[in-house]
Amino acid sequence: MKNKVFCYEMKRQEQEKRFAGNESTADLYRAVRNQFKSFNGGREPSLKGITPAVVHGFQDWLHRKGLRGNSVNSYLSNFRAMYNRACLGWKGRPEESPFAGICLKREDTKKRAVPVNVVKNIASLDLKDEPEKQLAADMALFSFMACGMPFVDIVLKVGS
Repeated sequence: MKNKVFCYEMKRQEQEKRFAGNESTADLYRAVRNQFKSFNGGREPSLKGITPAVVHGFQDWLHRKGLRGNSVNSYLSNFRAMYNRACLGWKGRPEESPFAGICLKREDTKKRAVPVNVVKNIASLDLKDEPEKQLAADMALFSFMACGMPFVDIVLKVGS
């Protein structure tokens, strides 16, 4: 297992997750791999090339792109998980993790809930003569009542 190409390992793990039916994890892994390749200028380092300097550089790069703390933490957490899985059975694994000293603490975020009166107003609209707007209002109400169901899942269900 010398000189494993890390991006290849990342893609392999993504495919394993997808094959196992873990689509959302596979999508996260793909996003991490794409961001890392972009950060790295398309170069694909070996596992030995994943050093503390690279990890910190990737973290700084994500912050400079304007991503918020929780998004950066999500990328780094998945990046670390992928690195650790890629290192299983690797005799050349460094004694100290390249992620040592990285703090991945969740930050509180500002709540962006819609006020109840807005939902009531949407529910009371009379849009019988405008079916497109009625569908939009119904979708908005369903989304609210589905307690955070991802919009893409709602659209996929309606479109099929």
